[in-house]
Amino acid sequence: MLENPNLKKDLKGLSVDGLRKLSEELRLKIIDSVLRCGGHLASSLGAVDIIVALHFVFDFPHDKLIFDVGHQAYAHKLLTGRVEGFETSLRQFGGIGAFLKRDESEYDTFTTGHAGNSVSLALGMARARDLKGENYDVVSLVGDASIVNGMSFEALNDYGNKRSKHVIVLNDNDMSISRAVGAVSARLTDIRQNSAYKVLKNAVVKASAREGLNYRALRRIKNGVKYMFTKGVLFEEFGYNYVGPIDGHNIEELIKAFNIAKSAEESTVIHVVTKKGKGCAEAEQSPRDFHGYENYSIKPQNSSYSSVFGDKISQLAQKDKDVVVVCPAMIDGTGLTGFARKYRDRIYDVGIAEEHAVSLASGLARGGLKPYVAIYSTFLQRCVDQIIHDVVLQKLPVTICVDRAGIVGRDGETHQGIFDLSLLSCIPNLTILSPASFAQLQKMLDFSLNYDKPLVIRYPRGGIDNKVFDNFEFGCWGRVGGEAENVIVATGASMVKEALKCQDILSKQGVSVEVICADSLFPLDENTLDTLINKRIFVLEDDVAQGGLFSLVCRYYSGCDKMPDVKSCALTTFVEQGDVSQLVDKYELSAEKLAKRILSFTTFAKTIE
Repeated sequence: MLENPNLKKDLKGLSVDGLRKLSEELRLKIIDSVLRCGGHLASSLGAVDIIVALHFVFDFPHDKLIFDVGHQAYAHKLLTGRVEGFETSLRQFGGIGAFLKRDESEYDTFTTGHAGNSVSLALGMARARDLKGENYDVVSLVGDASIVNGMSFEALNDYGNKRSKHVIVLNDNDMSISRAVGAVSARLTDIRQNSAYKVLKNAVVKASAREGLNYRALRRIKNGVKYMFTKGVLFEEFGYNYVGPIDGHNIEELIKAFNIAKSAEESTVIHVVTKKGKGCAEAEQSPRDFHGYENYSIKPQNSSYSSVFGDKISQLAQKDKDVVVVCPAMIDGTGLTGFARKYRDRIYDVGIAEEHAVSLASGLARGGLKPYVAIYSTFLQRCVDQIIHDVVLQKLPVTICVDRAGIVGRDGETHQGIFDLSLLSCIPNLTILSPASFAQLQKMLDFSLNYDKPLVIRYPRGGIDNKVFDNFEFGCWGRVGGEAENVIVATGASMVKEALKCQDILSKQGVSVEVICADSLFPLDENTLDTLINKRIFVLEDDVAQGGLFSLVCRYYSGCDKMPDVKSCALTTFVEQGDVSQLVDKYELSAEKLAKRILSFTTFAKTIE
């Protein structure tokens, strides 16, 4: 079926059995593609039947489909003209994106990679539609872990101000990346498991019909039964119709529910229960392991910055009983699985609620504890206000450990960690550190234990370990290469690696270069900067130039009597998907590109002389 060029049109004419066969074919295609290219397997498999039924009932792209989040969208991509090359180019450089991308297809209403925003987006589009007098449906497909995000509740609450109709499909698999947590998850479980409510509700409806009760009386009886068993359905309190829970793998039931929502005058939440990893036995049994799958052509490194962090924070917790950890739904990804098993009472997984995570840590610190917040760089973007207002302004000893800083790789624009330094470097009195080796990270964490001020430690994904810079002295940069006319000031393990490689390339051509590891970003090592004032400085960083290390260095020199020759090697745009090495080379941050640049300046300088 997937080879049919008219599949999107012909899908509308398929029988339920035909749609089931299409779902089976989609699952096989997704499994084959992810095993080849890597990707988000379990989430996309669990959502296949929902997506098939949505495309059967609604008329996309005239109707608008918004994903929350995009890691469940592979079936949608395959149904909308992206079959060719899917199994070879998914998440590859220049290929099909890991998430939704507006530039990739008119069916992708938004470029979507983060969680919690789809209800706001849907409500905004619905209100725009109504104001312009247009006619189309807006549907958001929301993961159960995404619905607990603060933005989701803000949007649900705002719906009561002006009720522009839209449809929310709540994909409830009791999982985000890790198992879903919190009160809302518990309430969904109550509803999901309460078969007694469904049986009694149907009996009451039938009995009421026989007795000839009018609609209003019937509704009061039905609601009484519902609240007696489920203690209130959350979404109806916000003014939505609620349908469910229904089996998310029963296409016939899904079609009925979606048609009800399509024909209703008011907004509807359809509560759909699915199995993450559906159709792949390994993914069903271990949905965490198969949330994000990588096909390693070589054996992956045993150690990474995440695992080093997790091991070290466990050691600190053993040493100091006040050490606690806060993490927004990324226990596994940030290396905290072992810590969570050993110190269950000292770790707080708050779900997909980054802002709350930082403010919770502030409260913990104000209460006398030593909190560490473990968070991905791309998700840190959401909580800059809380860092400013609740941590730094309060002068609280919260340590924010920023995982996946810099160029991350195949997840594309929404997941590259290239903004955290620029967002944080403008905040007064916030210390920022960036290790270039595992040993430096460990020593920075040791340093943090007795540091009584706000602190950020940012480190990359993976296991690049530049052991030449194992030492760490707060505020004092490491140097390799001695006196040289050209100096590379690099920050972050990946960029330090490229700088050292560049030094080796140029030394073979008779050009000496000094490499400096800028492991303290705020404060800068002013003593070292003073020694470089008569040299040509190349600032190498895998984050955006504006507000990054280059900006910090130039700001320092602007107060000096002389402004040295400082050149930026940084990013100035969003970074797409691809292997890190491909992206580093494309944006001219690689050792080879940097060596050519240094040689060109050196040759030019000699010509002038």
